[in-house]
Amino acid sequence: MFKFLTYMQVLLGISLIFWSVCTLLSGFVTSYWQLALLRFGLGLGEAGCTPFATSLIADYFGQELRGLAMGVYNWGIYTGYSLSYALGNFITDANINNQGWRWSFIIAGIPGIVIGFIILLTVKEPKRGQKNLPSTTKIESSIGNATSTKEKFKQMFKLMRPSLLLLCIASSIRNAAGYVWAYNTQVYFDGLGQTPTQIGTWMSWIPVVGGSIGVVFGGFISDRVVKRTGPHGRIWVLALSQIMSSPFAAGVLFLDPPYCYFSLLPNYIIGEMWVGVALAVLVELVPADVRTTAVAAYFFIISNIGGNMPLLVPSVKRAFINAGYGEVDSLRNTLYLFFPGEYILGAVLFLVSLVVLHRDIEYIKQQQEEKVPAKEDTHSQMPSNYGSASTLATDDQ
Repeated sequence: MFKFLTYMQVLLGISLIFWSVCTLLSGFVTSYWQLALLRFGLGLGEAGCTPFATSLIADYFGQELRGLAMGVYNWGIYTGYSLSYALGNFITDANINNQGWRWSFIIAGIPGIVIGFIILLTVKEPKRGQKNLPSTTKIESSIGNATSTKEKFKQMFKLMRPSLLLLCIASSIRNAAGYVWAYNTQVYFDGLGQTPTQIGTWMSWIPVVGGSIGVVFGGFISDRVVKRTGPHGRIWVLALSQIMSSPFAAGVLFLDPPYCYFSLLPNYIIGEMWVGVALAVLVELVPADVRTTAVAAYFFIISNIGGNMPLLVPSVKRAFINAGYGEVDSLRNTLYLFFPGEYILGAVLFLVSLVVLHRDIEYIKQQQEEKVPAKEDTHSQMPSNYGSASTLATDDQ
């Protein structure tokens, strides 16, 4: 009766609508507990969107376009971040109907409700794992799929492979840099004497332009590289992009306005290449049967580690103040550690993951060859649920 609730596009649409309704209703609260309850619901709806959307994208797009598709999807991060400055500063200042900040939430919630219903009415459920198959191979999609609870637990255990764990840790550190900067952007520029209008003017377009270019360019480059080198190529894109962007991140803190904003743009373009690329690596290294769970676990890890990193900022800032630095300089020095500093640390950890990635790919290849019947050509026919990783592992044939 409720089989339709197992479809990814239905769950995605419901999650988005629920998220957006909670956002819209936040503009009508009259007490703290109402707002707290809606924030809980907002987080619940948000948590469901990316795992379902990523799983759909992985099934709709093959290896040759997957990184680019993930990048396009992640445009939403930077569009939303930029719009938050436009809505938070300009709409609040406009004081529509004498309601101040309330209209920011109301306006922000409406588009998601509309898009959620569009998803429910137009997006079709793809066949699980079909885009993982090599283009020259036509085999049963059931080969290697988890068909029992015991088998599914075995598949889940494979999510604990070292390369995946290192990818999660590296992504968590890099994500932490973004969280720290996002939570302290307004405070930092306020300390430099910038007005809300000045901050809103720059920050309403720099993240969306720079970030959107970065995630799409990163996906495009990694899709080109992966054809030659396998998933190792995507890891190199992850590491090098963070190393190259760290000087621009430092420039944001070193330079005075408006030059700091000029440094922020290339920081977004280069530094945000990692988002879609990391997701592409993840979905190519896990079975199709547990892909949604893997993505959910990935975001749980990077959100909890990265999202809690800003809590360390006040303590470190206080240590600099006690050492004799001023308020602004203390925040700047703290951000040096947590902004460009974590770019570099994340890059190092991405490179470390290369050490174990080859071993994990060989393990996947060995496992799938054991599952393919002996009469079939195991060199060219790969199980659908490991298709991407195995194809990448044998791309030199």
